[in-house]
Amino acid sequence: MNPITPIRLLIVGALAFWAALALTSASAQELKNLDHVTLKGGEVFVVKKDVPEKLETDFDLGAGLTVSTNGIVKAQGKEVELKEGQKLTLDGFWLGDDGTLVPFQDHYTVRDGKLFLVKAGMFTSVDQEVVFKNGIRLKTDGTVNTRNGTVARLQNGQALTIDGEPLQSKDHIVMKDKKLLIQRDGGIVTIAPGVTMGMSDGTKVKSDGTITTLSGQTFTLKDGDRLTVDGAALPKLN
Repeated sequence: MNPITPIRLLIVGALAFWAALALTSASAQELKNLDHVTLKGGEVFVVKKDVPEKLETDFDLGAGLTVSTNGIVKAQGKEVELKEGQKLTLDGFWLGDDGTLVPFQDHYTVRDGKLFLVKAGMFTSVDQEVVFKNGIRLKTDGTVNTRNGTVARLQNGQALTIDGEPLQSKDHIVMKDKKLLIQRDGGIVTIAPGVTMGMSDGTKVKSDGTITTLSGQTFTLKDGDRLTVDGAALPKLN
């Protein structure tokens, strides 16, 4: 019998570690057919389970959002016009062309280390420092300098409002075609069978769709279900 060398033990341990993580990149395309409202050919459609139906009366999305038949989205006294092909989920998230879910509120965020301004769901790269009225300075690499000298940094998926206030990030857990997909930190991953993943808010997620909340409540997502939870929090800025 050959003895197990320390090197072999190290290799086996490393393989076991990565197997335990069991997170793999998932195709964002698999989220592109979430139920949504969209503008096509100048007309507004509500699309449920991939079946479009022309909007005949104003549609209430909840959370203070209403979509009119002319494609105007009203939210807290503000009006945003849907662009051709643009999608807004039925619970008020912009559905990007790559399948990612984006907060409705205008904000600054970081993707892959680059700063973007997101207005009406549209991303525009920012190539110069932003100085907000509250004195906070946001650099193009996501570094945040506060008035009292505190330095923080936006991570992927985190955001600041256009007034320089932290915007709570949201993570999404979706059961789609018997596969569990998770949008976290601005990216989408899937969990390998038999693995449990912890979300930023303390929620535990099993690959079969079983959810355990921080309070201990347990339930299972059915195909087509989506659970939205709080993402990684940005430190309070002063």
